[in-house]
Amino acid sequence: MAIVAAIGAVVGAGASIYQGNKAASAQRRAQSEQRAGNKAQSMQERRNQLREERMRRASLLATSAASGTAGSAGEIGALDSMATKLGANLGANLGALQTAQNISIFQQQASDYLNRAATARAVGGAVQSSAMGLNKR
Repeated sequence: MAIVAAIGAVVGAGASIYQGNKAASAQRRAQSEQRAGNKAQSMQERRNQLREERMRRASLLATSAASGTAGSAGEIGALDSMATKLGANLGANLGALQTAQNISIFQQQASDYLNRAATARAVGGAVQSSAMGLNKR
């Protein structure tokens, strides 16, 4: 009877390890999809910001030309301000993307550590059960 219990403990530990590895793999795939989605969203936002900046720039240049102020300090200042704002927006976008990627990495690390802990518990339980079964003989 003790041998059957020991075999059961070992089989249970093996199944636990296998399922834990499958869960970790599935979580990595899910996080990979999340990162890809975040990157696609970030790139779309970048394209939108660039498009809006080009439209504002064209409007400002057309207005300056129509009013005879093309090349003036006011026009140059406005264009520089638009470029600065665009750079700040794109930088914030990249920062948000990096933050999301870091969170994903840290969540995966936490999952990996939990999986390793569960594996160690399962192996420890199997060894303990086996040892107890052998002591009863």
